[in-house]
Amino acid sequence: MDFRELKYFEVIADERHVGRTAERLYKTQPALTKCIDTGWKNSWVRLCSSGWDAAFV
Repeated sequence: MDFRELKYFEVIADERHVGRTAERLYKTQPALTKCIDTGWKNSWVRLCSSGWDAAFV
């Protein structure tokens, strides 16, 4: 996990929504989700989980 991915997690914690996070970071939601999935796989730690309508840190 690099600093860019940590920044994404920080914004997800602030927004509590992956779609709004993607808009704020000027990324598409699928690209952000892929980056998050890669971060989870590489770190062995799940930093957040997603629910039906929100992301939880």
